[in-house]
Amino acid sequence: MVLDDMALFAAVVRAGSFTAAGRALGVTKQSVSKRIARLEKAAGAQLLARTTRSMRLTDAGERFHRASEDIVARADDALRELSEDTDEVRGTLRVTAPVVLGESLVVDVAAGLRAVHPELRIELMLTDRFVNLVEEGFDVAVRLGQGASKTDAVQRLGEARQVYVASPSFISSHGEPEALAGVPCITRENHERWRLGTRHVAVASALCVNTFAAIRRAALAGAGVARLPTVLVDEDIRQRRLVLLFDGAPAVEGPVCAVWREAAHVPHRVSLFVDELERRARDWPPFVGG
Repeated sequence: MVLDDMALFAAVVRAGSFTAAGRALGVTKQSVSKRIARLEKAAGAQLLARTTRSMRLTDAGERFHRASEDIVARADDALRELSEDTDEVRGTLRVTAPVVLGESLVVDVAAGLRAVHPELRIELMLTDRFVNLVEEGFDVAVRLGQGASKTDAVQRLGEARQVYVASPSFISSHGEPEALAGVPCITRENHERWRLGTRHVAVASALCVNTFAAIRRAALAGAGVARLPTVLVDEDIRQRRLVLLFDGAPAVEGPVCAVWREAAHVPHRVSLFVDELERRARDWPPFVGG
């Protein structure tokens, strides 16, 4: 009963009202209200502050909501695992990753697993923002840097690196830069500070664009110096479409990790995905020391 009420509470928070949650679950508003009151009595605290026009989580409700989402998700995983054959992987796996890593590595891992396990469904969301596994309902996150809570499990996949590049046409017009200050640069934000050696320099944004793919295109067109992940520009450098600047000094470098919710019972599809991700990353050229 408590687990069912916790699931109902999580549904109310997601829906934003008793009425909407009841409609989604096929129960009456009165039933939702009664069960939330029962849950608050069992918890010994008010979880939702309610008026005739609005509803919000109390401080206790915020803490209880995070715990509820996690407990209900783990219970659902355990029940799904019980229904799976030992040799077949079923169910839905939700994964999030940064755009560049997702397009160049993670999607290949997902497609490879689907070929072997046709009953497995994978949802892959590519975004450069931080995604909270519990609050947004994801099983695995691939992250630049660990970015994990104390309740998360972490597997290091390798070391990612960004480098400075420019096109031969840009160098022909401006000369090969010896420093970043005063050089036309292609940035993701209007005001950025880039690292070169031990110094951080405010750079001149000649062109501001919000995706790495677009920055690469602009760099190829000679718009300025760009700071880009090696996975995007390795081939361009080999083919001399772009020139590696500052003797290849890294602009950014840091660990790439897979993060998932640590539990006594980790769903097989999660461990299978992480194992395959680690295996492929180990021999992936753009990773340093994978």
